[in-house]
Amino acid sequence: MYQGKGQAVNHSWCMARIQHSDAEDVVKKVATLPALVTLANAFCGFLAIAYTADAMVHVEKTDQLLARAAWLILLGMVFDALDGTIARLTKGTSNFGAQLDSLSDIISFGVAPAFLGKTLLESYCGALEGTQGARIALMLSVVFVACAALRLARYNSTVHDDADTASQGVEFFRGLPTPGAAAAMAVLTLGYFHSDKNEFIPILFPIAVPVLSYLMVSRIPYPHFFNKLFRGRRKFTQLVQIVVLTVIVAFFPEASLGLGFAAYLSWGPVAVLIRRVRRRPSLLPHRGGVEVEDPATKKVRQEANGGANG
Repeated sequence: MYQGKGQAVNHSWCMARIQHSDAEDVVKKVATLPALVTLANAFCGFLAIAYTADAMVHVEKTDQLLARAAWLILLGMVFDALDGTIARLTKGTSNFGAQLDSLSDIISFGVAPAFLGKTLLESYCGALEGTQGARIALMLSVVFVACAALRLARYNSTVHDDADTASQGVEFFRGLPTPGAAAAMAVLTLGYFHSDKNEFIPILFPIAVPVLSYLMVSRIPYPHFFNKLFRGRRKFTQLVQIVVLTVIVAFFPEASLGLGFAAYLSWGPVAVLIRRVRRRPSLLPHRGGVEVEDPATKKVRQEANGGANG
């Protein structure tokens, strides 16, 4: 009996050694190009944090430095969109790359936009002046970082465990992706400075931070914008549309990005609302106070049920 226990212990020890050796081999063999692109994302996030910190010291250059920080967050978003595509093209997808991507994302799309938002709230939002306002700004920024970390952890636990999904990419996200939330903060910043410090935009800062935080951890579906546009083959007319949109963004970056991200942020809640309205029968008052279903809605529902049953 003792010998059997000893054999079981030796077997477990050998299996642990084999798994540890396999893990070491995986770490030693890293896809270089996707990793470098992912690190470029992290580099942009760190520079955005550095420029935001410098803006608090060099008051005469605050506007320029904060605008640079916002552009760096958007540039990090570009690298984040490219690293997964490059990894799939070079067949370099791995758990190491997924973890490196999440660590880079928490810097570029968690800490950097939260720090930028905190600085904007304290510097330009008149409603958050004084010690109490600084505490509120800090609290909102901490919530943003926490929600971004939770969003990334949830994504890793639900997507990267599925090898097929991770290698083929996803079409929809559950909740607003962290790059989208960070880009919204960056676009708000650029819009504020581009509009000669419009007084209406700072009012949106204390509203946008908690709303974006909630959207990240919500279950509202959002499309994978990059995969929808560039993954696979597309019609010639769609290619023309992409070229036209690219030209518009190049000539009117602040306005086009602002409108684009506003439409993307509202897409999820609007789609959920429309879906719920379609599922809910439209009721109209009838004689005697009894409510009956609208005939047009009833016909659509019966046709849908008939198609589903068939």
